[in-house]
Order: sequence, then C-alpha cells, then structure tokens
Amino acid sequence: MTYRTGRNNPALDMYNMIGFCPSEILKREARFVFRNLVDASDKEVMGIQNELISFITQKVFKLSNRRAEGLVLHSGSEANEVAMLLAKKKTGKRLVVTSNLGHISIKRACEKLGMDILSLDVDTNTFRVNQAKLRQVLKKHIDKIALLNITYGTTNFGTGEDFEFNEEIAILCRESRVWVHVDAAYGGFIMNLSGYGDRAWQTSSLTYSITVDPHKFIGVLGCGVLLLANPQDKKLIGPEVTYFRGNTTALGTTRSAYPAAVALATMKQFGISGLKKLAKLCVMNAQLVGRRLEETGLSVVAPIRSGLVPIALNSERDIEYVRTGLLKRGFKVSPINISGGDYQILGIRIVVTPNPLRKLSNLIAFTKALIDIHKTV
Repeated sequence: MTYRTGRNNPALDMYNMIGFCPSEILKREARFVFRNLVDASDKEVMGIQNELISFITQKVFKLSNRRAEGLVLHSGSEANEVAMLLAKKKTGKRLVVTSNLGHISIKRACEKLGMDILSLDVDTNTFRVNQAKLRQVLKKHIDKIALLNITYGTTNFGTGEDFEFNEEIAILCRESRVWVHVDAAYGGFIMNLSGYGDRAWQTSSLTYSITVDPHKFIGVLGCGVLLLANPQDKKLIGPEVTYFRGNTTALGTTRSAYPAAVALATMKQFGISGLKKLAKLCVMNAQLVGRRLEETGLSVVAPIRSGLVPIALNSERDIEYVRTGLLKRGFKVSPINISGGDYQILGIRIVVTPNPLRKLSNLIAFTKALIDIHKTV
C-alpha cells in the first residue's frame, strides 16, 4: 500500500496518538453504539465500565493494593478536567502547578474552571522540573495549591515524569492537602506495558487521580478513564439529574458505550502479555527510527523512552519547510515549539503506535523522506 497526498488518498498521519483495534471487535461491539454509558439501568454497560477500570488498575498499572475505582469518560482531556474540578471542590483552593511540558488540556481546564495555573520550566538535561524549584514553589504557595499535575509520557517528547515524586515532595503535599494528579493519558499504557522505570507516584497514597487514554494505544476514539484513589471523591462532581436513573449524569447524560466496550474487548483479546508485546514493539521501532536519523546527522530532542520520536530542527522556518516537504511525500507530522525562561526547543514529532499504518515499512519510508528533505534545508 502506498500513501500519497490528494483528495482521495490523504497523507499518512504520523503524529496522532491513535492505536489499534481488530476489525472483528469493531463489528462485534457495534451493539453498544446506541447504548448509554451513563444509564445505570443497563447492567451490562455498568459491568463493562467496572471491568475496564479494574483491568487498567490491576493489570496495566499493577495497583494491587488499591481498589479499582474511577470514571469512564470521553477523553483524557475530560478526565484531566474532572480531576481538577474534584481537586478544587475538595481543597477549596484554585492554583494548579504543572510544567511547561504539561498537556494543553490542563491550561484549558483552568480557564473553564476559573483556576489559576503556575507552569514551571523543566530542565533540558533531565526533562524534569528541578527538585529545589518545586520545593520552593510548594512552600511559597502552600495555602493556594489545589493540584500538582505530573505528566507521565509527555506529549511533545514522550519522556517520563516531568516532576520527580519523592518522599520530601510527598510530605509537603500531605501537609498542605495538595491533590496529586498524574496525567498518564499517553504514558499509562505504552510506558507501563513496555516496562519503563520505577514510579514512586504510582503506589503512593497521595496520588488521588490518574488519567489514562486507552485509544492512544488500542481501541477507538472516545474513551478516557480517570482512576480515583477514594471512591467518595465521585460525589464531589455534584448531584445526578433528577429525571434520569444515571451514573455520573452530573457530567452529562449522553455518552456512547461503544468506545469503552471496544477498549475492554481489545484488552481481553490480546491479554496483558499481548499488550506488552505491542508496547515493546512500538518502543523498539521508535528507537530504530531515532538511530537511523542520528546516523545521518539529525538529532532527537530527548532519549526515546516510548513510541514518540521528537526530532530537533533549528528554526520555525525549518519546521515549515520540512513539514511541507513531508506532506508532499505523503506524511503528516506535528511541530514542536517549547519555550522556557532561557531556552526554546524546536522540531517535529512522530508517534509510533500499534496502528498498522505505523508499521515498520512505513516508518522506514518516512525516515528516508525526512533525511532527503533535511539535506536541502
């Protein structure tokens, strides 16, 4: 199969975090398309939600010491927003601390919820916020901070946690009742399943919520999950609507059960061992692309720890030139433009997912196209 730009044959999308789902599952689960995820009278749909949350909690995150509790929502962005709403109501405070690698949904949610945001620059050597800086901020704003947002699997670089969560930080958060939230929308599946590092936040009792987006690895668009440490925190959302016997209807009364059913069915079909193989293959292929590019003089912005390949360029003009050239050859890529107090990181990125369109032959074709175009910059 070849990929060319054009009205009837669009360019191959190399930047969206869209995973994979067998066609037979898409067809088999079609009976859930018009069934409502929030209809509490539909016992089968309620069971799917509980099983999905349990699978992610126990098998993907391996939180065997934690009760499987949470919410099945429309997206990771919605899950982040709900976590911030819960934190605002529980703490009575309004300040959100995040990094300049945090997802845009954090900023957008602050705007919607009337919360303030304090964004800290990561160190360009570690791609984490300096520990001393974080301690200083926590101590200075101790009476204002509602939520500390840790990103696990950053959108632009694919790196791990942008904050190091250690015992000292945990003590400060405990003393000030800070809601620790982990945005693992991307990293939750691929980094956990591929065996990336040890994560102190993952087993800490101070991690109140975790966002994970199944569709970034498997399934279809429209399924985000918010894992919660305390079942009672669900009640902070607000009262259910009075005319509908629902489940979290305070967040809306219409949501198709299809994406959740597809996600669960795909997880069960592959099993945890099959999912791990998919994740490791994605990381291996991403690292292969990175090595090939570096052998020809291109640079990757950060060490490749996931399926994301961040490629450094020198200017915004170079980004546009390379993006346009790749588009003409049938590949879409996403720009990188991250600013800190004393730095700016520019480039493009691609994301290797289990989606068949990201197979090795297409990745090799992309790599060759990028190398050829970059020679003419």
